[in-house]
Amino acid sequence: MFGRLSLGHLDQAVEEGKRALKLDPLSPIINADFAWTYFCARRFDKAERQARKTLEIDPQFFDRFATEPLDELPEWKTSDTTHADAFAKEFDAQLNGRTAKLLDYSANAPAVIASSYRSVLGLSAANCPDAEAIDAIPRSGKHRS
Repeated sequence: MFGRLSLGHLDQAVEEGKRALKLDPLSPIINADFAWTYFCARRFDKAERQARKTLEIDPQFFDRFATEPLDELPEWKTSDTTHADAFAKEFDAQLNGRTAKLLDYSANAPAVIASSYRSVLGLSAANCPDAEAIDAIPRSGKHRS
């Protein structure tokens, strides 16, 4: 559904929602997603009915997501936009006219991780070398060294 919504194919998203409900009519997540689909398609009465159906299935479903919206994303707090233009130019140049590309699969994992870190913060490699980027990533969990 969401893929269709993101492309603006609202009627197709609604049809996908109907098919999903036929497969699992008691799924709270499918019902909630379908309510959102109706909302995005500006079918507000149906969206409200679908949301109520979600609550009939699971009265606490929406309560589990009752978090206040963030004023700003956490990564913005440490982001310095001074180098954003340099990052954007470097990033676009690496794509060579493509919209996306697979950078690597395992051999260059540290460089890929460092590049991902810089991408989130909008830093160029000149402003944040690989070692610095990797050191800045928080470490936790049993899979980290």
